[in-house]
Amino acid sequence: MTEIEVDRLLVVRAQEGDEVAFGLLVKRHRGRLMRQVMRQVANPADAEEIVQETFFKAYKALASFRGDARFYTWLYKISHNTVGAFRAGEARRTQFVVEQRPDWFNQMRSQSEGELGTPEAILASRQTANAIDRTLTTMPYEFSNTLVLREIEEFSYAEIAMIMDCPENTVRSRLYRAREMIDEALRAQSKPTRGPS
Repeated sequence: MTEIEVDRLLVVRAQEGDEVAFGLLVKRHRGRLMRQVMRQVANPADAEEIVQETFFKAYKALASFRGDARFYTWLYKISHNTVGAFRAGEARRTQFVVEQRPDWFNQMRSQSEGELGTPEAILASRQTANAIDRTLTTMPYEFSNTLVLREIEEFSYAEIAMIMDCPENTVRSRLYRAREMIDEALRAQSKPTRGPS
């Protein structure tokens, strides 16, 4: 049985009033959801509150889940809206938490360090990761979140469009613009700096 099929079975049981089945859905998806929320808010206590609120809202709305999308996609959409409400209420800017850097950052860093090995190469790799961090932190939320959903979470364009309540073409253009911003930051970082004459 696939992960999606297991989720469907648990959802059906939870819709029929089986609280243990919903508890299993929480257990299956809580860690992944927490990692996602931590990429969007800096404070772990805020992230925990958002995750709990997301599951509470999902439980209340479970009867409306028709299975048109994967359960996690539907859950993430609720989380996305909850984060948006939190950000609006707190008037905070999304921060990409360095300590919670996704695996592909760590893999990029360790591969570069392992393959290249020289102090100069290691420094360049770290500078690249830091430039990406800074750019994700400063770019508008709709761009950084689209990039994270596509590149890290590997959602399809259709799933991202559903989560972010926008057309697929908007997803594609935001993703294109986010990648452009990363490229611009990396080009700016690689320009040689002039010393005093």
